[in-house]
Amino acid sequence: MLECKETQEGTINFSKIPQLDRLKDYIGMEKVEQYIIVWYSKHDKVIACPASEALKMRADGHKSISLKMLADKSYNIIDVPSTKLRVFMESDYTCLIKDE
Repeated sequence: MLECKETQEGTINFSKIPQLDRLKDYIGMEKVEQYIIVWYSKHDKVIACPASEALKMRADGHKSISLKMLADKSYNIIDVPSTKLRVFMESDYTCLIKDE
């Protein structure tokens, strides 16, 4: 399950991701992964944050998912390989597939 968001800032507030509370109902389901995909459009960066990590961030007192969290590796955030096209990004989401 994917929830896709776009922001021009280097951070996206949890208040802009109301679907997070619905995604938590699916955490732990066999063969179902939940990700929040964020395109930081001014930074030409796409990340995938597992819903479980986003909930952990919120429980830890964070108000948002920021690019700094990707850089400092404080949470399990995936840098999605992407190439800038004219306007949009072409992204390779195979990095989200888990080998069994």
